[in-house]
Amino acid sequence: MDFRATRAFQAIMIRPMAEDRSSMAIWQTNQRPVVMIRRERHSYGLKRRLAILIGLAGLSAYAIGLVAFIGALERIGSEPKSADAIVALTGGDARLDKAMSLLAERRGARLLITGVNNTVTRDELKRQIDGPRRVYACCVDLGRGASNTIENAVEAAAWVRRHNYRSIIVVTAAYHLPRSLMEFRAALPGVKLVGQPVFPRELDMGDWWQDRDAAWLLMSEYTKYLASWVRLNGLEPLGFRFHQGVEARIEYGGANPGDEPILSAEPKT
Repeated sequence: MDFRATRAFQAIMIRPMAEDRSSMAIWQTNQRPVVMIRRERHSYGLKRRLAILIGLAGLSAYAIGLVAFIGALERIGSEPKSADAIVALTGGDARLDKAMSLLAERRGARLLITGVNNTVTRDELKRQIDGPRRVYACCVDLGRGASNTIENAVEAAAWVRRHNYRSIIVVTAAYHLPRSLMEFRAALPGVKLVGQPVFPRELDMGDWWQDRDAAWLLMSEYTKYLASWVRLNGLEPLGFRFHQGVEARIEYGGANPGDEPILSAEPKT
């Protein structure tokens, strides 16, 4: 009798304790993923806030740099200077007119117009430019191998080395001048560069933020300027090259009868 009572008592007392342990184990098992999920959500939230802060800091730095870039453009002097020769980058008749006026004033001995389309003849180009026909016929060379600013610099470098010039005037739009000079310095180390800005009539840099087209143009040029800086100062020193196989194709004017009509240039290294 005593034995049966003891077994019954143990069954009554042990079963609830086992059930309690089982339920506690289930609770602990279910509780652990909840804690892990909360930690993951917290970590994700921190990473998201950090990414937002970094993005805002980057946008702020970009905006400050853009304002400084445009402010520097407004202070560029346009007083004509002199050099051994003149290089004009295509992209607007005002650039070519300015370059021709410098040549007519004998600010340089010769003029290279780099970036001329292969379908445009010498006579067609002359009709678009103001200036003495005699000066154009004798002293203007046309570069037909460049399609962007990097290739403009490579083409001009071949022309400069051909003539052993020690200084050149670079004629282009004011907003394009900082990037052009950066590329030309990389292609022509040791050659003195004189920037000659041209201010397009349709671009008002004083109220650029009120004109959507002007704002987009300046932002685009500033972004290209930053990209060129990173390429020249960060990527190319590491061995990356972005203009392999670029060669200059220069059509000379009549003042150099001994020169070949086509000049091949070595790629910039």
